[in-house]
Amino acid sequence: MGRDNDRRIARNTGFLYLRMLVTMGVSLYTSRVVLDVLGVADYGIYNVVGGLVVILSFLNGTMSGATQRFLNYEMGRGEAGLLKATFASAWAIHLAIAAILLLLGETAGLWFVKNYLVIEPERMTAAMWIYQFSLWGALFSVLLVPFNGAVFAHERMNVYAYITLLFTFLKLGVALLLLYVASADTLIAYAALIFAVNVVNFLCYFIYCLRNFSECGISVKAPAAQVRNMLVYSGSDLIGTACYTIENQGVLVILNRIGGTVLNAAGGLCVTVCSAISQFGSSIIMAFRPQIIKQYAARDYDYMQTLMVNCSKYSILLLALFAIPAFVEMDYLLELWLKEVPAYTALFCRLALIMALSQMAVFTLNAGIHATGRIFRFSLITGLTYIIELPIMYVLMRHTGNPAWAYIIPIFQMTFNVALVSVMLRNRMAEFKIMRFICSGYLQPVAVVLTVGIVMWMTTSVFKDSLLRLLMVGFTSALLVIGLYWSALMTPAMRAEVMTAIKKKLKR
Repeated sequence: MGRDNDRRIARNTGFLYLRMLVTMGVSLYTSRVVLDVLGVADYGIYNVVGGLVVILSFLNGTMSGATQRFLNYEMGRGEAGLLKATFASAWAIHLAIAAILLLLGETAGLWFVKNYLVIEPERMTAAMWIYQFSLWGALFSVLLVPFNGAVFAHERMNVYAYITLLFTFLKLGVALLLLYVASADTLIAYAALIFAVNVVNFLCYFIYCLRNFSECGISVKAPAAQVRNMLVYSGSDLIGTACYTIENQGVLVILNRIGGTVLNAAGGLCVTVCSAISQFGSSIIMAFRPQIIKQYAARDYDYMQTLMVNCSKYSILLLALFAIPAFVEMDYLLELWLKEVPAYTALFCRLALIMALSQMAVFTLNAGIHATGRIFRFSLITGLTYIIELPIMYVLMRHTGNPAWAYIIPIFQMTFNVALVSVMLRNRMAEFKIMRFICSGYLQPVAVVLTVGIVMWMTTSVFKDSLLRLLMVGFTSALLVIGLYWSALMTPAMRAEVMTAIKKKLKR
């Protein structure tokens, strides 16, 4: 059983990485084209106004995790009869969330854009159009969640990868279209086309799930007990999700207050770059998460922790393969990528990549916490650690004039959360061994990454920026990371299993 699950995880990870290899390159090129077409100021407006809609959508983030967790849990228990009730409950709840989002968006959100954001008066009309398209696009994203959760619960990562690739290439098509189609206001046209792409993305999941999963439907006749269970669970997660969302998007608002839309452009590019790279690590967490929840439901706690340690360890490894060369060569990469690089972009990206190392471990621990279903105290405490960052950032940035504090503070916060969430999981699951996870799943892989990163930084500093140096850094750092993982972090049994698998592949 364990080996079957390992093969399933490996196969799903492969699909997710195929998706990531393509989407990273296409997304980075798309961002370059959009920045070039819109200009720094309009690109900044799009990021800060669209980010406000993300803040208003925090309810959706909460229910996304709840939907997948309940579907996975019922599968782990073997209760197939409850799957349909679970999906119907999720669909009814998301219809209600969409209505709440629309109400908040057309009242509080509009007031915030008009009265608080720093936007040039002549661009306010465009900002209003962007806001409306972003809001209605968010509504379709809300309704997408139950269907997306069903795809993940059934571990159809290939389907997720194919639809994501379609979504990515449609966004590329939008960017290229802007180069050749004249518009009275290119910024408004871009927002409208991205809204259309979001509608197509929703329809793909909607049609696939209705045709392939018996539990999926559009009936709102949901069992009251199941709706209540999901609301209690998601309500417990509400504070943490809301705080995490507010912290992520609040950084852009603070940057807007400190440096206007130009500084927002740097923050938006940082999000694009680091999201693309970080997903190479977080994708493996997506592949592991269903099995972590299912093993908890089956009460196989030892195997569950083995999965968690491996998940954290290999998510950091796969992140490092791309993060180390990106960190060392960030200035050169940005110059290759963009015609105009906004100030602070390279610094923001480097700091965010450091933070992402601890983030992989925290996301893995979060999967374990959510598997237990006891998340209220976790949500409250970790949510406060996220939200308290914002006033600290703002004060430090105001007093020092250095916007880098927006990305320095999260490094310390995320590192602290690794220890904090480990203790919380132990309190909910006595079988969880804190030091096993901290040492094997976090400290050892981070030590490997930092060691290789420092060596590469010092070694390459004597050479001038060039494509040859970039290729050398990528190749050498990958060899060092993989070699250290193989010799220091993998057990003899794991090395033997990998070698056996490779020999079987070679014989075919």
